[in-house]
Amino acid sequence: MRHSRIFVLHVVLLCALPFSLRGQTPRIEWDVLNQEVEELYRAGKYDRAIAIAEQALQVAEQSFGSDHPSLAMSLNNLAALYDTKGDYAKAESLYKRALTVQEKVLGPEHPNVAGTLNNLAGLYYTQGDYVKAEPFYKRALAIQEKVLGPEHPDVAASLNNLAGLYYTLGDHVKAEPLYKRSLAIQEKLFGPENPDVATTLSNLAALYATQGNYAEAESLYNRSLAIQEKALGADHPDVAATLNNLAGLYYTHGDHAKAESLYKRSLEIHEQMLGPEHPDVATTLNNLAALYGAQGNFTEAESLYMRSLAIWEKVLGPDHPNVATSLNNLADLYRSQRKFSEAEPLFKRSLEIQEKVLGSDNPELVTSLNNLAGIYKAMGNPAAAEPLSKRSLALQEKAFGPDQPDVVAGLNNLAAIYRAQGNPAKAEPLYRRALAIQEQSLGPDHPDTVASLNNLAGIYGSQGNYAEAGSLYKRSLAIQEQTLGPEHPDVATARNNLGGIYGAQGDFAEAESLYKRALAIREKALGPDHPDVAVSLNSLGGLYAAQGNSTEAESLYKRALAIQEKAFKPDHPNVATTLGYLAGIYITRSNFTEAGPLYKRALAIREKALGPDHPDVAASLNNLAALYVNQGNFAEAGPLFERALAIREKALGPDHPDVAATLNNLAGLHRLQGDYTEAEPLFKRALTIWEKSPGFEPPELAVCLTSLAGIFRARGDSAEAAPLYERALAIREKIFGPDHPQVAASLNHLALLYDSQGDFAKAEPLSRRTLAIIEKAFGPDNVHVVTSLINLAALYDSQGDFEKAEPLYKRALALQEKALGPNHADVAKSLNNLAVLYRATHREADAEPLEKRAAQIRTAKQ
Repeated sequence: MRHSRIFVLHVVLLCALPFSLRGQTPRIEWDVLNQEVEELYRAGKYDRAIAIAEQALQVAEQSFGSDHPSLAMSLNNLAALYDTKGDYAKAESLYKRALTVQEKVLGPEHPNVAGTLNNLAGLYYTQGDYVKAEPFYKRALAIQEKVLGPEHPDVAASLNNLAGLYYTLGDHVKAEPLYKRSLAIQEKLFGPENPDVATTLSNLAALYATQGNYAEAESLYNRSLAIQEKALGADHPDVAATLNNLAGLYYTHGDHAKAESLYKRSLEIHEQMLGPEHPDVATTLNNLAALYGAQGNFTEAESLYMRSLAIWEKVLGPDHPNVATSLNNLADLYRSQRKFSEAEPLFKRSLEIQEKVLGSDNPELVTSLNNLAGIYKAMGNPAAAEPLSKRSLALQEKAFGPDQPDVVAGLNNLAAIYRAQGNPAKAEPLYRRALAIQEQSLGPDHPDTVASLNNLAGIYGSQGNYAEAGSLYKRSLAIQEQTLGPEHPDVATARNNLGGIYGAQGDFAEAESLYKRALAIREKALGPDHPDVAVSLNSLGGLYAAQGNSTEAESLYKRALAIQEKAFKPDHPNVATTLGYLAGIYITRSNFTEAGPLYKRALAIREKALGPDHPDVAASLNNLAALYVNQGNFAEAGPLFERALAIREKALGPDHPDVAATLNNLAGLHRLQGDYTEAEPLFKRALTIWEKSPGFEPPELAVCLTSLAGIFRARGDSAEAAPLYERALAIREKIFGPDHPQVAASLNHLALLYDSQGDFAKAEPLSRRTLAIIEKAFGPDNVHVVTSLINLAALYDSQGDFEKAEPLYKRALALQEKALGPNHADVAKSLNNLAVLYRATHREADAEPLEKRAAQIRTAKQ
């Protein structure tokens, strides 16, 4: 799920204080007070400014009466200050009173009336009430065009304001010509190097950046910066604002070095010119903190966010919307580190502030609602997340309309919650709708479509629809390479995603190429110790593990673990994930002594960080239970599987796919113990859950069918088992194609079934096809080939065809000794297989040393 992070100052609207606070008046006291208000405002001392503005208003009321333009100016100034402080109710009342005075004294079409209309519209815009804002902006513009002419500076300012509204609404078609017209007026009136021109250039640049036109945006930002530095000096606050904007562009484009340099320069200017506790300093601190967070420098990011928050709380009070923004940003940093207990109360407080200030139906609540929903989803509580996400989407649809780009985030977030609930049928249409909106409004190759493409691909991938998933991931990769360049970290993510699809399909060579390229990009762009590098290392390690290359996989997992322990600390949930991967490598080697402590450490980390009832805890319980099963310690395994099942049923609901997976594990344990009566209903319940998945049959359905068939086969009920094995084979061939290792697994089951029935004619071709698939997928010298070799050899052995069986047994033994070492338990089994064959062919002298060696291995293992 994506969480919004608000970057202030990236769009500058000319509506905060449209009137000069130096209004001319016969009363010197009033003039002096107004000058002091302006100085305090610029210094960010809003409480003191309000006190002085109230004095100025009192003087105006006493000196000029209730119907004087100067009174309206005082009302406007005080309203603007309350607006800045977030006291919107007081601001609205004062603006409206000023407007009433002006319309009565000056007439409804006076330029001063237009100024107050702009202010009032800006107030509604700040509150997210865009429907109210638009007519006020339009009326202000109409007055100015009629009274002042179409090329007046105030007309340019109003065009900027109206364009900013449309920009926020995602209506770039309306926004762009207004910005361009404003720019043309300013360039004609003031020349091409005026500071007002620079402001409009920045606004237009922000529009182009949103459209993905980074080259044009960069050019306009640089031109704006050059104008301001020349006209205002290199250390002017407006220069700092544009530096912030340009830094934000580089941040988005992945050029963190340039972004950091500009943010730091902006911060230095703001601190020097405005003081260390000015609101603009807080804004730049927030932006720089976001950059450090993206780089994995969480300590520095946290420090800057907290400093920013302290400034906002001191200057604006604890209940200001900007405080809510800072709380959101800090909480989002904790969320990215999976510090959910620290993030949740901050997200809640942020939402409470916004509801208090803006009301419960304001679209500005969307970010906080989505963030809080996201934290509940991450905590394994999608039921709590769903109503928040639905509320967020409803606010967006009401504010923007159902087909606007601003609705896309809400659709994607709600879909992600349904996916976490194991309900792809609800998630898919939302992802599709989000993508369709973006394609229609932005075009099919816009960078903003990438997230929707990836989300939809993820759904298809989880269902085993790899062809559709791969197509979407490829399209996403192409867009990002074209937009961001081939070396951007987001391109690495796209390559990683696509690599996962190829790996799942058994195309290990293509997957390896994509994973390695992703790793190289991340190491170059982010440095060798960035957490995203660990993600690539784990992906590549998993690929090697799937191919039986445990040595290479172990090395990569260990490096990933070291990175995560350094970046996140040793007790972070991400560390637990990699510990699980590493333990899995040791399991494949039957090195249970190494695996056990890793699984236990992973479980302890997750229980401490996430709580004892989190679904990730269930995953660790499953892993540890599986270890005990491998050791034959069924008494220890059973309670762990049962606890994992209880956690998942409570957190995810009784029909979630993860529940089915645990049912499968628990049923498998009962089957190993020969308790088919307990196992069968569990397998059947798991099967029912998987069969509820609409559309494409997921790969897990084949697993359940195979498990249930194993029960019937163990009972000798081949008639019941065969159709289940055949259905599993059909599902896997459809999903993976005819040459995938999982297809080989189904062929092997069928071959063994036919062998048990004495139907050699059916069993042999299936067993041969199994071996051919495995050799093609992994190579003829891979340890994965061993099982197929032994099964085919045993088939010939049972037919008395020892000549064909012997070379297969020998080849299997050689592969095991090479891959597992000469003293592995599986080597002992192969030695025995070959010894039995020798005795069957009256070669006792050859059999005896093999039997002795096998006995020595077993004794050593005991």
